[in-house]
Amino acid sequence: MKPNCHDCPAEIRGRCIQECSTSSGVKLIMVQVFEAGRDTQQIWERLQVNCLFLRQGEQVPRVPPCYCLALQDSQHRIAVPADGEIVLGRFDPMTNVTPDVDLSYDDREHRLISRRHARMAGHDGQHEIEDLGSTNGTRVNGKRLRLGEKVQLWPGDRVTLGHCTFVYAPLPRASPYDALPQAYLWVTFTGHRFPLFSQGEGIIGRSDHAVGFVPDIDLSREAYAAQVVARRHVKIIVRDGCHYVEDLGSASGTRLNGVRIKIGECGLLNPGDHLWLGGCVLAYDVEV
Repeated sequence: MKPNCHDCPAEIRGRCIQECSTSSGVKLIMVQVFEAGRDTQQIWERLQVNCLFLRQGEQVPRVPPCYCLALQDSQHRIAVPADGEIVLGRFDPMTNVTPDVDLSYDDREHRLISRRHARMAGHDGQHEIEDLGSTNGTRVNGKRLRLGEKVQLWPGDRVTLGHCTFVYAPLPRASPYDALPQAYLWVTFTGHRFPLFSQGEGIIGRSDHAVGFVPDIDLSREAYAAQVVARRHVKIIVRDGCHYVEDLGSASGTRLNGVRIKIGECGLLNPGDHLWLGGCVLAYDVEV
């Protein structure tokens, strides 16, 4: 049985790509396509000609899946980092409290989520959740967490913050035969959605009619969240069918899943990722 190159460890797969009889440019594209989870059967067959595991007669180890919190009865998915942490809460520009993941729109009918409600932490692909002293509490499978208590999550667990209930589950991988889906960004403070282009690049920011500037994605009408966005905050770039984000020197900075993006650095966007623009949070996802 031939191995699934998608589940091959990145280090081994990288060696197979380097030994592949093709140009350095094509090899770079292969690496980027695998990082984005958009590899195809044709790429697998090309790499399996010199597969290291097939040559050594070894079984390809399974790579643990990526996990997310999926909001019930909604398309909102929150990718949780394999290593690192994100804070879930409610954006409040008046107190300068800006969580990594803003649940304002999800909680708009009840307003029970605190500014800093809970923390998700990842360690080697395993995740635990901790309540941060929220007013209405955090529950896992119906049990309320004590302040400072950390609970490890398992697939299928139900996590409730206020009236918002999420299911902890693997992020589904796209089939290698699937066509590229429509990607979009949506503002988690207002719920407004912006379809993303499939080629080229565009600026996300805030318009300034005094100087005649209007970005490709204009966040100036996103209520209070617009106040923390720079005029030219980030650039979205499409490379080989994948979306990347680059900070343009904004004063407040940009974070991707809680990790700050350095100026000149490009971050690859994957379904369920969250972009923090000075506190205004944009969720990246694809049509499902």
